[in-house]
Amino acid sequence: MNFSDLNLNKNYLTSTKYFIYKDKDTDVEYKINVNKHISTQDKYDLFEVTFQKAEVDGKYQELLLDAFFHLNIIYLYTDIEFSAEDRADELELYDKLENSGIIDNVIAIIEETEEYTNLRNMFIQQLERNIKYKESAAATLRSFVQDLPKSAEAAKNIVDNFNPDDYKNVVDFAMAANAGRPVNQ
Repeated sequence: MNFSDLNLNKNYLTSTKYFIYKDKDTDVEYKINVNKHISTQDKYDLFEVTFQKAEVDGKYQELLLDAFFHLNIIYLYTDIEFSAEDRADELELYDKLENSGIIDNVIAIIEETEEYTNLRNMFIQQLERNIKYKESAAATLRSFVQDLPKSAEAAKNIVDNFNPDDYKNVVDFAMAANAGRPVNQ
């Protein structure tokens, strides 16, 4: 049997639900569609983009992790379209979505299938692995940087105190030990 014969499709990606958001200032109602699931590639992208945007000076900022995680959920799970102007200040955009209750409504729909809980758990596990890796890499680098001045000083002393006569004596001794033949033979 060929895989293509199984006629599998992505129906799980089209499983949606909606909620009505009512603008308090204008009384206008908006129907916001929310996907209950997204593709594995989209989940991977959600994690990677969140980690990139939440890293400041080599460290993850908890506030930014939370903001970008939820903002990326809105981008990937809803049919809301954001302009470049909307995205110009993403933290302000996050605040607007959070304060309006849109984020809570989206999470409530996604939680119906345990998608949000699973996604959040995977995100936290990946975050812990990333931090552990950064700390181990940072520790190695820190040790290297701390030892570098000592190593550089030792190398400088070798160069400064190099005596060509001592080198010639070592080569002559090696040739004598090698039955008078050059050392490199």
